[in-house]
Amino acid sequence: MKHILPLLLLAVLTHRAVGQENQNDSLYSGLMIVPFPPTMYLSDSDREIAEASEMNYDAIRSRFRLGLDISFAVRLQEQYGDHSLLRDTSDRAEGDLQQLYRNTRYSYAFTPAHLRALEEAEEEEQKKIKNPFKKKKEKSEEPEIEQGLFGSEEQRAMPAADEEGTYMKVTFRDSTELQELAEAYGIEVFLFLNQFEIDTRFDDCIDFQNKIYNREIRVHYDLIRADGKRLDGGVLTTTFPSSVNDVNQITRGYFGGLTDGFVSKVPARTPTD
Repeated sequence: MKHILPLLLLAVLTHRAVGQENQNDSLYSGLMIVPFPPTMYLSDSDREIAEASEMNYDAIRSRFRLGLDISFAVRLQEQYGDHSLLRDTSDRAEGDLQQLYRNTRYSYAFTPAHLRALEEAEEEEQKKIKNPFKKKKEKSEEPEIEQGLFGSEEQRAMPAADEEGTYMKVTFRDSTELQELAEAYGIEVFLFLNQFEIDTRFDDCIDFQNKIYNREIRVHYDLIRADGKRLDGGVLTTTFPSSVNDVNQITRGYFGGLTDGFVSKVPARTPTD
């Protein structure tokens, strides 16, 4: 029965995707989902999940990678024509995925949204002290996060993992690989799932007597166009109780909370694209 459930999950999710209507044909066509590397899996709950699921740690990690990949595909494929390197069975897909991992680097950074908020706050502060007759400097079209994406890194101290407004960000050693993959697979934008975390929140108790706490799932991601432009980046979160430990129940019941609403983060084309 344990082995049948993942197949049922795949069938249900596929049926759900087929039944959805295409709502907007002006968005990017061709989106590649890049699953998080096995080394970027962090969980403080594997012992309980392993016991309840009758699986070893490697199998749990693999199941979460696949479940997350399918969940994103369901929300994205009808509009963006998703392509998953994890589920691609072609001869070259596994090699391309491993090469992509070798080409990536991960480090904590401020999210684009946080940087924009800082920039807006700085502009407001400058308005209070600047000369009202001085010509306003034109704002760059590219947000600060774009500077140094494939060149020198931003001249800013590396933030701590628990600092407000941070996420696990992906950068690349070779900027040409994305374009090569885009041409080979016919896609225009990449969704990198950079890190997956399960963290028990002992300060958020559901049932103190039975020691049931909330657990938080965090998925760090980057949305990057084939030409290297970072469209978005951040952390998706959802919670589930520590009494839920079956891996299939977690993927079926709670991954939708991560992926629902993510469609809005893939921007439409603009006249300058």
